[in-house]
Amino acid sequence: MVKNHLSCQTSNESDPQQKNRIELARLIKQNDIQRLMDDFYKLTNIGGALLDLKGNVIASVGWQDICTKFHRAHPDTAKNCIESDRALTRNIKPGSLRVYRCKNNMVDVAMPVMVGKTHVGNLFSGQFFFEDEPPDIQVFQDQARQYGFDENEYLDALSKVKLWSRETIETAMNFYAHLAEVISSIGYANLKLESVLEKQKQLIVKVSSSEKRFARAMEVTQDGLWDWDITTNEVYYSPGYAQMLGYKSTEVPNHLNSWLDLIHPEDKETAFKVNMDCIENRCDSFSVEFRMLARDGNWVWINGRGKAFGRDENGRALRMVGTHTNITERKNAQEAQKKMQGQLIHAQKMESVGMLAGGIAHDFNNLLHAISGNIHLIARDKPEDHPDNMRIKSINKSIERAGQLVSKLLVFSRKAETHRKKLSLNREVSEAAAMLERTIPRMVNIELKLGNDNPLIDADPVQVEQVILNLGSNAADAMSDGGKMLIETKKVQVGKDRYLGLNPGDYVALSVSDTGTGMDKKTMQKIYEPFFTTKEVGQGTGLGLASVYGVVKAHEGNITCYSEPGQGTIFTIYWPAISGSEAVEKVQDMEHEPVKGSETILIVDDEEEIRELTKEILESWGYDVLSADSGERALHIYEQHGKDIDLVIMDLNMPGMGGSQCMQLMLEQDPLVRILISSGYSANGQAGKVLDSGAYGFIGKPYQLNELIRKVREILDS
Repeated sequence: MVKNHLSCQTSNESDPQQKNRIELARLIKQNDIQRLMDDFYKLTNIGGALLDLKGNVIASVGWQDICTKFHRAHPDTAKNCIESDRALTRNIKPGSLRVYRCKNNMVDVAMPVMVGKTHVGNLFSGQFFFEDEPPDIQVFQDQARQYGFDENEYLDALSKVKLWSRETIETAMNFYAHLAEVISSIGYANLKLESVLEKQKQLIVKVSSSEKRFARAMEVTQDGLWDWDITTNEVYYSPGYAQMLGYKSTEVPNHLNSWLDLIHPEDKETAFKVNMDCIENRCDSFSVEFRMLARDGNWVWINGRGKAFGRDENGRALRMVGTHTNITERKNAQEAQKKMQGQLIHAQKMESVGMLAGGIAHDFNNLLHAISGNIHLIARDKPEDHPDNMRIKSINKSIERAGQLVSKLLVFSRKAETHRKKLSLNREVSEAAAMLERTIPRMVNIELKLGNDNPLIDADPVQVEQVILNLGSNAADAMSDGGKMLIETKKVQVGKDRYLGLNPGDYVALSVSDTGTGMDKKTMQKIYEPFFTTKEVGQGTGLGLASVYGVVKAHEGNITCYSEPGQGTIFTIYWPAISGSEAVEKVQDMEHEPVKGSETILIVDDEEEIRELTKEILESWGYDVLSADSGERALHIYEQHGKDIDLVIMDLNMPGMGGSQCMQLMLEQDPLVRILISSGYSANGQAGKVLDSGAYGFIGKPYQLNELIRKVREILDS
């Protein structure tokens, strides 16, 4: 059959003797044509049929019952149908259509389907009547009696035949005209394709034996081999090439993109450049290492080697051949060795610093013991009213403070015992704040906001003091031109919280905030690393926050930091609280299940993770939630839906329009709008001014989930 098609194609396509040698069914996808005609019928109720020149139906839809059940079922009327088909298609010109009323008194339209210049089939519209020429019922009653049809059933079938305007039929046939063109184009393209495939088949036969020998050789080697025909951009990949990445050979198309698409984004430019250097004759061969994506999702390290073969008159390579070698194990071994070296260096550094701190502490203790002993001896012989006693007391206080410093060195060097006991965190904060006031610049104002419930923790008092002094000292250093340091304590209850990573339970939150220079995100990622400091040389050791982090973790707590450049910093530490009769009573009060709601809430925050998490929480409690990633977007949403929004949860620090400006503009639109400020800054610090400007409340980041629900309900019910 293929040869017949090829013969038809290469001969004079207008030769009538060639017409029947092109079979329409072989040239088109019948299912596609059928679906297209079905969809058109659903839209228009206009039927249609595609037939080849032998009268075989290729696709059809919407044939009328009067035709299928009566006219084509009776031998006499069937002759009329056949005569109609022939009359419709006889000598019809390409691109034209013919309207015909058959001897059965039905109207049909037909047009030819051409492949090139060859007539291969016909399209029929199906039976219908024009609206301006409706059927004569008497004529069809006579036909029913003439051919022995059941008159009622026959006339019922007649009533189902559609009446169309001439304009509608013309439009429908225009569609069929386009369909005929599509069929013709597809058919002609398929005919040409068969010719190409036949030529390829001949070529395949010629090279089959040599390819089999080559393929067997490729299967032997563990390396992956590739052969790139640069003129066609086709690449042969050996079975070993695909296998080293976990793919089957059939899953790696013979195209350059099969290589490029799998290269790691960071390595793609380098790998491609060495190939282009070889192609452009800047080198004759190359070797390069890069990563490729394996089928299991892992990255495999590859050593790619290649060499050019044959060049055109401009020196550009016509072909390149090369290999891929899996070097992942070697790379992993190198990376592991590098990591171990880094860990060893870090451990040695920490050990050296610890030994140094322990040694200094030991020697310093000896010196303090000598000084203290001599001072006591001197003071023993002095009368109570001796003028030197004031100086002796001052020296004793200095010795006591020096002893505390020694204790901190020992804590850092892990040579000091930890002595946990029940502590009032408020008292520890007050005492540490008094110490800070004596050591930090006077233009830094320290303000305390301590919880009224006098929260208790189980902790080492020396280490707690060390934490407060370190955070306070850092806050003061960040405010070289003066500012405000705020230290707060409050009792909190932590549930399953993805922010804090703490076990559920009662905690005491200690917050130290400042109005200083703040930090960017890159700096915040390193602040707990030992020896990392942003201070000038000689101004800081980089051990303060590292030791704070270690103490907090040793007490089963956690520390968070919120900061932005120019906006100050707030550190919050969560200490496990001590349970007791009074604490249990408070926990029971806090454990009351918050009330669900159905109001609409607008979340305004530039951090997508916070927006999505808060939205998820509120929706799980029954609220309808809108969200905006900027102040500008929030105003636009409020202008459209303000009447439906019951509460706005607003972040303060966002790019562009900040939360403060956004809130003021919302209040201008609607003085009764309820706004809950959500910020990493303290309500008594940076957020205080905004609260005084008309916000309904404040909730600090990172907040507890139940705390958010209670706060929302409290404002909505107010």
